[in-house]
Amino acid sequence: MDTSHVPTRRGDPARGMNDPARSFPVNDPDSPARRDPPQPAFVSSFEEESRRGVLAAEPTAGLIMTRDVKSCRPDRTLLCAASAMQRGDCRFLPILDREGRPIAVLTDGDICEIGASDHRPLRDILVSEAMSREIFTCRPEDPVSRILDTMKTRRIRHLPVVHDDGRLAGVVSLTDVILRVEENGPEIAESLRPRVAEVLRVISQKERGVRTVRVNPFRED
Repeated sequence: MDTSHVPTRRGDPARGMNDPARSFPVNDPDSPARRDPPQPAFVSSFEEESRRGVLAAEPTAGLIMTRDVKSCRPDRTLLCAASAMQRGDCRFLPILDREGRPIAVLTDGDICEIGASDHRPLRDILVSEAMSREIFTCRPEDPVSRILDTMKTRRIRHLPVVHDDGRLAGVVSLTDVILRVEENGPEIAESLRPRVAEVLRVISQKERGVRTVRVNPFRED
């Protein structure tokens, strides 16, 4: 896995990254006034392969990631970034250079944090002032277990997926993993459930004080 460094991230997605409502072009200009046309129902390549019975091993990032994601440039304002999040119904934006390579990340928590300490309006604050410049990435061929290890170690919920040349291929979120765990057969699901639960426990801990996770997300009613 091709990685760089990343700090602890906070915040979780409003819904699964593979939700149909979140299909947007990777290099979409993040102008706040743009309206996007209706998108067709999203079917991941993982689902397509599963229907044909091809997959027998653990799924990879390339099979469960969202390929069309909202992104932003560092020279945009936080107002543009917030508008992109609102249009994409997401809480995470990869920050790309002009070649489409991720150089940082921005979350809704970053916007709230700088908004609480800086009295300037969001339209006057650049993304570069709030974004986290150290990021972790993964490759399309990386297995879910490796992705979960990275998320647990770094306490993050999203990983940009990059091609060999460093360009953004998509984003995989913890929610993507949770939604897809049960789709790859009982054996794989059984081995991944405890790991997902452990990642959730670690990520859910507050920086100040301890939060106890009392709900098992995999318990059937």
